[in-house]
Amino acid sequence: KAYLQVFPRDQLLILFYDDLIQHPKTFFEKMFEFIGVNKTFFPHQIVKNKINPTATVRLKFLSKLIRVGADWLRKKERFLLLSMLKRSPLVNILLYKSTNSVFIDPRTLNDLRAVFVPEIQLIERWTGRNLRSWYNYH
Repeated sequence: KAYLQVFPRDQLLILFYDDLIQHPKTFFEKMFEFIGVNKTFFPHQIVKNKINPTATVRLKFLSKLIRVGADWLRKKERFLLLSMLKRSPLVNILLYKSTNSVFIDPRTLNDLRAVFVPEIQLIERWTGRNLRSWYNYH
């Protein structure tokens, strides 16, 4: 909301991380077109290389094998399938060591929701996107 007090709406572009993961080519095209750069450019190295990975690999040989398959899917521009596989609980169990979840006190969650839900609703109105899944983070 504060941005609209400084910038006209046509000078703001809202993009979503989920779109970057599921449809990177379209994501970059939108971004480049917005800033006036040749939208046909596609930064393959940015999409290919994972920066700051958070998970610890369970089996390195399996990870390398899956990396080859993932690179093939990227080359074939099968980003949605790749995204679905990355989010698969079975793939995560096979590939990564378990990590401890962070516990957030329910009162703190309610306080955070009180602050952020109105902001999320505003982004929903601006973008026309359904962001209901953001309301119930836990």
